[in-house]
Amino acid sequence: RSATVFLLYSYDSAMHFQAVQALYQFLSKVPGLRVVFDVTEANDMGAPHHWLPTWLHRADHILLVISAGVYEKVEKHMRPAHEHHPWGDLVTPAVYDIVRLPDLQKKLVKVLMAGTPETNVPTSLFTRGVVFKLPKHTSRMLHHLFGEHQCRTTLQCMAQHPLWP
Repeated sequence: RSATVFLLYSYDSAMHFQAVQALYQFLSKVPGLRVVFDVTEANDMGAPHHWLPTWLHRADHILLVISAGVYEKVEKHMRPAHEHHPWGDLVTPAVYDIVRLPDLQKKLVKVLMAGTPETNVPTSLFTRGVVFKLPKHTSRMLHHLFGEHQCRTTLQCMAQHPLWP
């Protein structure tokens, strides 16, 4: 069993970015899960107008980390003052593609980190994709990424997925 996820983040908060980096590192340790994180592979991938649509289509799942910056960019067309991504805003064109293309909507996984309110989900994405609140729903999200049913108990999950971190 394997899956590829494309991790997208708004880069609007240094503190939030640390949590997203930790999520990337955690997911990268899950056997069979390939994680493409734009910031870690940006220099190898070339110009974003080429690799962004490629990975949106190539990945099995698009993990969009929801933040105030995502909401401001998509809903208010504002760029957060603290944005720090070398390629600029990638979230807005990605969201526009997701809204426009049903195939991408099916891949959408909205990730709400602890302390992020659901009101930060852009209106255009509110009914699209699935949402997981982390760390509470980490196990549910992993099962979803691999297309598996949720284990009934923690013990069953540990027995069935002994290599999961």
